[in-house]
Amino acid sequence: MEKKEKSNNKIKLIFSYIFTFFLFILVIGSTYALFSYTKEGKIENTISTGSITFSYTESSNGISLQNAMPTSDEVGKKLDITQSNNSYFDFNVSSSIVGTNKINYEIYAVKQVVENEIDEKYVKIYLTDGLTDKPISGYDVDVPTYYSLKDSLTEKNGKTLYYGTFNNSGIQYFRLRMWISDKYNIKNVSENFKIKINVYANDD
Repeated sequence: MEKKEKSNNKIKLIFSYIFTFFLFILVIGSTYALFSYTKEGKIENTISTGSITFSYTESSNGISLQNAMPTSDEVGKKLDITQSNNSYFDFNVSSSIVGTNKINYEIYAVKQVVENEIDEKYVKIYLTDGLTDKPISGYDVDVPTYYSLKDSLTEKNGKTLYYGTFNNSGIQYFRLRMWISDKYNIKNVSENFKIKINVYANDD
């Protein structure tokens, strides 16, 4: 009788461990779902002379917020891989110039169609140097919202993230972070925001 009770206790203990394990997985999965990004799109470059390349290590050239939680600028500026595998988007723009031509280029974002779109007045955009992680000019004082960015010089429905110039061959690294303002009130529906990043260049 005593052996039978011990056996039953062992079985209960095993089931208890299994239940705790699955509960742990469920909690971790739910937490991750609150702040996740996805990337998608295709490279689109245009140039009339010389050569310029837009490169990235991600699977595509877009970034999106899905059921993200409001975040302060202080925290948003420091988002990194230790908090989420997709908390930022790294890319670079490089040039190969022949002769004395100068190449001007624009990095711009185009908003993609999604259901239950988050108001762009509450979507923060933060661009930094991809090597030093210091903010690029225009992002060093205040963190702009997508709404406040200047209209793209290239794309009718786009927003300019950065406008630069190559006077000779070289490469510039960038890191883009995006989060929801801590002033935003969460609604009881799944909300999303998605942009695609591209580069346009021409010779001067």
